[in-house]
Amino acid sequence: MKIIEVLVPTDEDAYVIFETVNDRGADLGAAELLKNHLFSKIAEQVAVHQEWERTRKALFEIDRRGLDLTSFLRYYWLSKYEHVSKKALYRRIKAKMSKKAEERIEPARVLGEIVWFRSTLEKVFKDGLDEWRSFFGESRQEQRRAHEWYSYKKNLEFFPKSIQFLPIYAAVVGHMDIIDVTNKSFISLMLAVEKINFLYSYVVQGQTNKIDKLLSGIGREISEKIALKDGEQVNAIVMSGVSKIHKFLKEEIDRKEVDSFIDGLNYNKSADKAIMYFILIS
Repeated sequence: MKIIEVLVPTDEDAYVIFETVNDRGADLGAAELLKNHLFSKIAEQVAVHQEWERTRKALFEIDRRGLDLTSFLRYYWLSKYEHVSKKALYRRIKAKMSKKAEERIEPARVLGEIVWFRSTLEKVFKDGLDEWRSFFGESRQEQRRAHEWYSYKKNLEFFPKSIQFLPIYAAVVGHMDIIDVTNKSFISLMLAVEKINFLYSYVVQGQTNKIDKLLSGIGREISEKIALKDGEQVNAIVMSGVSKIHKFLKEEIDRKEVDSFIDGLNYNKSADKAIMYFILIS
């Protein structure tokens, strides 16, 4: 192993050299490259470092299979902007932050959105029932809805490999302070997400890219309507998303394959027992 010392006149030059060397050598991944780029563009570098480490810690505590730092950043981007592969992720984010971009995104805004997305995932995966109930009102109906929502998010634990639902949960959970989550349209959406997780991701183990595109597109549409602060439009787009999920399942799911899966469940196997429990309580 050899260590080569490279002396540069400015910090800016150091960041450029770091990115250039790693672009031509070992693949460090989008997360490392993005962190380096944010360091080079945001004056408050201590803040960048602190938020990056908080995000790493949060993901470690969430401990969701497949949700590493690069995947986290990809689902943040899918939730806010566009569908993109892991391989193209850094190029797309950097291009959006470029001064030449038609609709330029400031680096500080990207960091702020990453913090928001992290906070949203912590609500989904870490918060207990007491914290969850605080997001709703104190009336009996609102507390009943809180319990319903909590049961939907807890049911996600039955599908540890599935993270494709994150853009939809980010759109809803990330905006609970400005939307009426007690509306039945959101309950229908959560049930549809639960159904596609079970049938498509778990039972038939369909192509990840297909469900990625579908659910991230729905999540972005909901976020865009929420930004307009028009309750009727939000409910309409939510129900449109539910219809898209049902249409997708009708086209992609073979009922015979589902029946065969259920017939093959063995109560003596712990994994199968958990799935039986999920089917019974859903």
